[in-house]
Amino acid sequence: MRTPGVQAPKSRPRVQTTAPGKAVRPSTRPIIDGKDLKPRDAKPALSRPAPVRKPHITRSTGVTMGAVLALLVALAVGFMLFRDNSPKLTQVVVYGGAGYTDAEIASMAGLRIGMPMSAVSLDSVRSAFSVNSAVRLESAAFTGEQGVELTVSRRSAKAAVNSAGIVLVIDEDGVILDRMNAMPEGGLVLIRGMDVTISASGKRVEPTKPWQQSAMLDLLTALEEGGVIGSVEEMNLLDRFNIYLFTRSGIQVIIGEATEVDIKVLWMKTVLEDLQKKGVTSGLIDVSTGKNAIYAER
Repeated sequence: MRTPGVQAPKSRPRVQTTAPGKAVRPSTRPIIDGKDLKPRDAKPALSRPAPVRKPHITRSTGVTMGAVLALLVALAVGFMLFRDNSPKLTQVVVYGGAGYTDAEIASMAGLRIGMPMSAVSLDSVRSAFSVNSAVRLESAAFTGEQGVELTVSRRSAKAAVNSAGIVLVIDEDGVILDRMNAMPEGGLVLIRGMDVTISASGKRVEPTKPWQQSAMLDLLTALEEGGVIGSVEEMNLLDRFNIYLFTRSGIQVIIGEATEVDIKVLWMKTVLEDLQKKGVTSGLIDVSTGKNAIYAER
């Protein structure tokens, strides 16, 4: 509020004093009520930013390593306690034996009394016997919670395959039992029409045509189970749709494709027994349909 009769002081140039002999330059900034006013566009003086303070890092490597070691020790102790409390293999029952003790058969299977049951695998047992040239695994099963039951038999020669001039004596699983320079005596089935290689383990034959492997094994098994493998001299696997056999008496048996071979072998056995009673030692038996057997003289 302005007081009546009192006039506002007028702006007047500010006089600056200087050293003698130098001109005095009036200020262009107005002064009101003794205050020196700065222009509105005057910029504040620049100042340095305050230094950023880095967080202080405390080194605790020793403490961390100690905690890790303590954790590892605790885990190891826990694992040992769990393993000690887990079920153990307490019994291996063996049927057959094949001339070996139960302990020897268990060792062949990769089993030992006291091993954790979690480490017992029937697939591993079967794999171990699949290349065993002495013992054949017939079956494997768990008994209760802590036992394994194995049924085994001794492998025996069933057939012979010529591979690059070497005769490989095999059983019904294709496991190599012997290597010879000539066809051995003893009633083995000679496999013809099949090119084979030796497995990486050197213990099994592997035909270059995969279908021949299954056809040979299926037929040998059917002949063995049918009780007529001793009557068969030759098996020809050159043509998968025209597989045939020759008996030791000279009768040809047409199998056709390797399907329903167990039924075809039963038909073959029935006709062979009838022909044997009649004294017939030649001719042809066709069981390729699996539904009947047709005999024809030759």
